[in-house]
This record gives sequence, structure tokens and C-alpha cells, in this order.
Amino acid sequence: MTLAPGQTVGGYQILEQIGRGGMATVFKAYQTGLQRFVAIKALPAFYAEDPAFRERFLAPHMFDPLTSSPEQFAEFLKSETRKWGKVIRDANLKAD
Repeated sequence: MTLAPGQTVGGYQILEQIGRGGMATVFKAYQTGLQRFVAIKALPAFYAEDPAFRERFLAPHMFDPLTSSPEQFAEFLKSETRKWGKVIRDANLKAD
């Protein structure tokens, strides 16, 4: 799936692209359910669909969205927030 400003996906309204790297693009979004701004990292489809890449990408977090517990998901989110903290700060976003 390709994200674009103005699009709404899973309760998140995509506002703007704020970063891009070798593996992902980061967007500023608004989470309508919790009424807060967030950063969303989107992988290109060719990475997301590659089982080897998916395993390598998720391995450092010990998280697989299909089999992990809520506690593992929470830890994954914390690690992603730390990792992308600089992007969030540089874009003048507030991380909740």
C-alpha cells in the first residue's frame, strides 16, 4: 500500500511525509480515535511482502504482529518511538 497526504488508513489521517530512508518513509499523521498526532513508518510493498526482509526487520524487536502478545506490541512501539525520536523532533512533532 502506498500512503499519501489526505488518505485515511486504519483510523490515521495521513498529513505529510516527514522523512525517507533506505527502508521506509515516515509520515506525520493524526490518530482520530485518540485525537493525537503520530509518526507512521511505511515500508515499500516489495519489502513488506518479502519474508526474509520481514524476519530481519522484525527480529530486533522480537515482535511479529500475527503472533505477539499485547505486551510485546507495547515494547515494539516503545522501541520504534526511541528509534524515530530524531525524525519526530526534527519535524517538530510531539510524541505522546
